[in-house]
Amino acid sequence: MSTPKKRKYVRKPNCKIPQKTIGLSEPWYSSRQIMRLLQISKRCLQYWRDSGAIPFHKTKRTIKYYQSEIETFIKLSRLGAL
Repeated sequence: MSTPKKRKYVRKPNCKIPQKTIGLSEPWYSSRQIMRLLQISKRCLQYWRDSGAIPFHKTKRTIKYYQSEIETFIKLSRLGAL
């Protein structure tokens, strides 16, 4: 009789969980569309993502910006809240 192998428990990395659940049918923007909309450079958009200033969702290699979150971001930016 062989001894059972011990299971190794893999620790999951810390992941950001979206604050609200968004439906799959909600319209979204690509990075290029956001750059045109906000009139910013690619590097500026990357800095905003890295610093957490702009909401985004990453699935595999695709970065999505949901329309409702971007509209809220723009409204808050105009009010000077950010």
